[in-house]
Amino acid sequence: MYPNETSAPLPNIDSLRKATAHGVLGFFRRAEVIEILAFKKGNAQPINVFTLVAIDEEEPTKTNTSPQFLNEKRLSLPGLSGITFGVCRYERTIEHLLQAIERLTRDHIWDLSGKAVLQEASTAQPPIFVSPNSFQEIPINSILKNNFWNGSHVFEWADAEKRLISHLLTEPQRLQMLSEAITEYLPIRLATLSDRIGNIIVQVPVNILMTRFSGAQHGDFVLETGWHPRAKARPLRTTIELEFDNLITGYCSAVVLNERTELSMPPGSGSHRATLWDDEHQLLLAATGPSAFVRSVHLNFQPIAPEPRIFSLPDGKGGDTPQRVSIHTSIESLVGAVDSDERGGWTEGRIYKSETARQAKERQFVQYLPEPGRQREEHDRAVADIRNLIVRYGESGAWLWDPYLSALDILETLFFSPHHGADLRGLSARKTACEDDCVVVEDDYMSRQQAQFGSFAGNLYGLKLEFRARSGPAGWNFHDRFLIFPQKRKGALAWSLGTSVNSLGKAHHILQRVDDGQIVMDAFDELWRALNAPEHLVWRSTGA
Repeated sequence: MYPNETSAPLPNIDSLRKATAHGVLGFFRRAEVIEILAFKKGNAQPINVFTLVAIDEEEPTKTNTSPQFLNEKRLSLPGLSGITFGVCRYERTIEHLLQAIERLTRDHIWDLSGKAVLQEASTAQPPIFVSPNSFQEIPINSILKNNFWNGSHVFEWADAEKRLISHLLTEPQRLQMLSEAITEYLPIRLATLSDRIGNIIVQVPVNILMTRFSGAQHGDFVLETGWHPRAKARPLRTTIELEFDNLITGYCSAVVLNERTELSMPPGSGSHRATLWDDEHQLLLAATGPSAFVRSVHLNFQPIAPEPRIFSLPDGKGGDTPQRVSIHTSIESLVGAVDSDERGGWTEGRIYKSETARQAKERQFVQYLPEPGRQREEHDRAVADIRNLIVRYGESGAWLWDPYLSALDILETLFFSPHHGADLRGLSARKTACEDDCVVVEDDYMSRQQAQFGSFAGNLYGLKLEFRARSGPAGWNFHDRFLIFPQKRKGALAWSLGTSVNSLGKAHHILQRVDDGQIVMDAFDELWRALNAPEHLVWRSTGA
């Protein structure tokens, strides 16, 4: 039951009216509305999946007042029958928006388009200020419009229960597929903020002035401001603080009266955050995310070699398909002084260890759930994900640990490493699957794998790869499947594949980053050294 008392205070209405007032944050005239709607068979009204209202200074156009769907054909998702989706866009005046927000808060009706939409966004949130991204990405910026400059005030009405759109949250891959489909029409990454599904957001950017914070010599700061041509300049106040190791290591503040304001900062380590405050209207006019000025640059040049790696893959029809991979080498250099803390790097070392432990608790995974008849498509997607991981993390090397690993699996994965001379390894148990879920250890495994490499391996340019298989009593039996990345400066990274390489994407499995990659790497390396005899060597390339 929702209250219907006109005398009750309307959360966010007064602050939204203040933020959109003429000359406070800008000279706003238009609200551009994007509604992502679900259409359920048997329901007369569409359901709100997500609504963004972006305020700007453009004059509303008559041609855009009627809602228009950006997708000519409704979007549908595999496995979700009876529900389709549309991306709708239209414009309204600021006053129309304020009236609609009052009805939403008071009567729980959202009808800004002219027709009511089913929704449960009844919980008004406290207004927030969203800075532009810095070296840290602010998640909500992935669903806001062009929040690049001073920042935006955001007003939000939340759907706390999400009952109307639960079908998108009970199966996470559905939301991911919908998000990918929407990006064809809008630069919005909806799946990155599933908590915002069902919500209504109003974004009010700061257009009344432009600001730039920059560094001066000896650690000081400079604030440059430029007022809107129609604005009357007013006194402001800026603050800057340095933060390191969750401590405030420096702070300064100044009244802003001119276009250029210099602030003297005591020496200290860490990143800085800056704000610009309007005393007259009691509002933030700008804020930065955690930022830092560049005092040294670590350069990693990766010149592309003139000769590509050339090999081929069987096409499944008795022929082969040529493959070409551009190979690069890494040349590292440091420009400027090493930027460290004042305690000889000891604090940074302790922070790094703590951060590594924290990240180990955050499980990163991709789920593969192929629809009937789409196993090959899902397999190709999963193999592409493996290749992308090898490109991203495999500069020092990539090791595949899989009891069913074959030459073809290595051709499809490790052969696509673009890193010249990277330490590539494959470790198998000579196993193959057969009918009725049995497992066979192949006697002719070595010769068959060597024949595969002989047929398809190509010129082997830049490929330093060794493939071993357990034979006899040496080492120990193993079952799990991992992709491991040794790292030069940090602990190893590792992903659990969830299935063998030859079965990627063909049945449900999860590609998941493991908690402690170094432990997995150490276990692999111990078994690798135990299988160092010639009878375990399947195939080797020296990387010439």
